[in-house]
Amino acid sequence: MPPKGNREDAIEYLKTESCSCVICNNGNLYPYFGRGVADLLYVLEKEPEIMAGAFIADKVVGKAAAALMITGKAKEIYAVTVSEPALDLLNRFNVKIVYEVLTGHIINRTGTDWCPLERLCSGASDVADCVSLIKGFVNSNKRA
Repeated sequence: MPPKGNREDAIEYLKTESCSCVICNNGNLYPYFGRGVADLLYVLEKEPEIMAGAFIADKVVGKAAAALMITGKAKEIYAVTVSEPALDLLNRFNVKIVYEVLTGHIINRTGTDWCPLERLCSGASDVADCVSLIKGFVNSNKRA
């Protein structure tokens, strides 16, 4: 059974544990520890009921993560860092977001360039296009 908790608990869990995001839905906390958007994509594809109507606390929300959250029908988001393209997308779909840091774009893990998914989704105007690009990227990296 997932631990019980509310939005504040999800944010606290995000900040004190080594998880990348915490989904809070129906009084349950679902912490995830993967890299990038892999956990969000997994939840969207395998356990969509966890994301539907949920509050999500996430460390980094770029346009790719935002597209997955919108597709999964998340209701509210807390982000430590959000990119301007992600914020624009979330606002366009009326998804409430509170964040600490707003940045022009998400950078990669080495800090040397854009996050590959942020770059990949930068030209996509449609959420479904973003999700398709994300799936292609994740699947190609699984084979590599």
